[in-house]
Amino acid sequence: MSGGGGRPSLGPLTVPVATQPVSEAAPTKEDHKRTLALESFLEEHGRVERGARGRLREAALAELGEIVRQWMARLCASLPGVTDAAHARAHILPFGSYRLGVNAVDADIDTVLLVPRHIQRGRDFFGQPDPVQGIPWLKQPANILANVLRADERVSSFVAVADTHTPIITFNFSPAAGGTPIEIDMACASIAADYLPEEVGSIPDEWLEDADDFTMRSLNGTRVADAILAQLPTPMRRETFRTALRFLKFWAQRRGVYANKMGYLAGVQLAILTCKICQFYPTALASTVVAKFFKLFKDWPWPKEVELVERVVKGWAMDRHIWRTKPHNREIMPIVTPASVQPLPAPVQPSC
Repeated sequence: MSGGGGRPSLGPLTVPVATQPVSEAAPTKEDHKRTLALESFLEEHGRVERGARGRLREAALAELGEIVRQWMARLCASLPGVTDAAHARAHILPFGSYRLGVNAVDADIDTVLLVPRHIQRGRDFFGQPDPVQGIPWLKQPANILANVLRADERVSSFVAVADTHTPIITFNFSPAAGGTPIEIDMACASIAADYLPEEVGSIPDEWLEDADDFTMRSLNGTRVADAILAQLPTPMRRETFRTALRFLKFWAQRRGVYANKMGYLAGVQLAILTCKICQFYPTALASTVVAKFFKLFKDWPWPKEVELVERVVKGWAMDRHIWRTKPHNREIMPIVTPASVQPLPAPVQPSC
C-alpha cells in the first residue's frame, strides 16, 4: 500500500499504563448469581441486540458499502489522473456503541467514511462548490454522495450538516430485507494515502499526518473504540466490560444524567471509566465491575486524570497536541482518551 509519500510511521504513540490490580480474587457464587440477574435485566429492557435485528444492521452496512463502491467508481472515473481501480476504494467504519459491541436494540450506528486523499469532503461528500472547478461540479449529482443517498429509496429523514464541528450526514436506512429503519450518522475522513487497502482493521498513525481537524475528529471515534478494546485482551474480559457498560449507560439514561451537551458523562467517557475498572479488577464479573465503578469513582482524587494508556508523544504527533491538557479550563473530571488529539471535555465545569 502506498502511504502517499508522507514520512514513515513512527510506530505506536502509546504504550499500556502499568495499572496495578486492586484485586485478582476469583468471583464468588454470589458474584455469578448477581451477574446472571444483571444480564437478564439488560435482555428484558432491550439493551442487548441479538438475532434478526443484528443481522439487519449488518445488511444495512453492506448495502451502504455497495452504494459507496458504485459512487466511488463513478467519481474516480471523472477525476483526472485517477486511473487505478485501487484509487476507488473507500471503507465505512463504524464506531461508538456498535463498534464496542454494546449497542441497544434501538440505537443508531455512528460511522465514518474513509477515503483516499483525492476525495474532497466538501466537494464529493456534501456537494459544496469545488475550490478550483467551482459551481459546474455541482451539475454532476451522481458524483456527490449526499445526492446519491438522498435519492435512494431506502433512505429517509436525510439531513446533511456540512458547517459544524464535525461535518456529518444523518439519515434512516431501510435494508432490502425490510424491518425497522436504522438511523445512520456518517462523517467523512480523507486521509494521507493515495489508495486504501482492501481491508482496514485499524487506522495507522501515518494516515493522520497532514490530516485536517475535521478528519482527525471524524477518525477519533474509531481509534478510541479500538484502543479501549485493546486494553481488554481476552473475549471473557470484553464480555464483562460490555455487560457492565450496557448497564451503566442504561442507568445514566434512565436517570437523566447522560449526554455531553447536558454536562454529563456520555458513551465514550463511560466506556473509558468502565475499562479502567476492568484494569483494576481483572478477574471481576460484570456485577462487581458495576459496583466498583460507583465506589471507586466516588472516591477518585479528581482532578487527577483517568487514563488507560501512557501518553507517549513523539515525532509529527507532537505538533497535533496529542492529549494535551488545558489547565486554564479548570477541568474537574478529566478523562483522557487512549487515542485522541486532546483529552475529553470535563463533563461538568465549575461556575466561577
